[in-house]
Amino acid sequence: MEKMISSERPPEALLRYIERGEPVVYPTSTLPALGVKPTKEGLDALFKLKGRQEGQPVSLMSESLEQVAGLVEWSEEVLELIEAFPRGSLTIVLPAAKVADSRLGKNGIGIRLAAHPLARTLLKCTGPLTATSANRSGMNPLSECSKAAAELDLPSDAVWNGHCPGGLPSTVIRIETNLMGGISEPMVIRGGLVSSTELNQWWMMRN
Repeated sequence: MEKMISSERPPEALLRYIERGEPVVYPTSTLPALGVKPTKEGLDALFKLKGRQEGQPVSLMSESLEQVAGLVEWSEEVLELIEAFPRGSLTIVLPAAKVADSRLGKNGIGIRLAAHPLARTLLKCTGPLTATSANRSGMNPLSECSKAAAELDLPSDAVWNGHCPGGLPSTVIRIETNLMGGISEPMVIRGGLVSSTELNQWWMMRN
């Protein structure tokens, strides 16, 4: 059963950090995420905080595909693929609508629809945020939002606490789209919740 949007309101302090382009920690259906708006200022702050190399792009979490319409190209067939599997189980690298910041992938941006109720509520208010794990590069991620924020030396009000179940990450796939809205066979970049076998079965059934 799909998790619904939470009736809780995101803390105002958290929203102010996001509006200023400062990183926050929020819960997802796997691990805590480190979120900023996908702006130059936000990405500057995130990559500095994580100590992440600029050649390692981060993906985005969104509440719906409509939220990323100006960032990536998608069609009803992309939505069909997403809806064939549990919400949040796929991160799909979609063609960028225009050349993007290289830290987002430049010509292809990874998009994952949020499954966690608090994440969905937050993203409904803010629009897409980065979905990278809330830890410094090379360090093991923590499963509790507050502890992850403390480890990153973030203020206590720059975190929205929520239970993160952990487990396998989303499966990262890449697809191409054509002018008719069709999509190419999904190519697995990183294994996770959805297996290659499941993706192959879906592709064979629809073709």
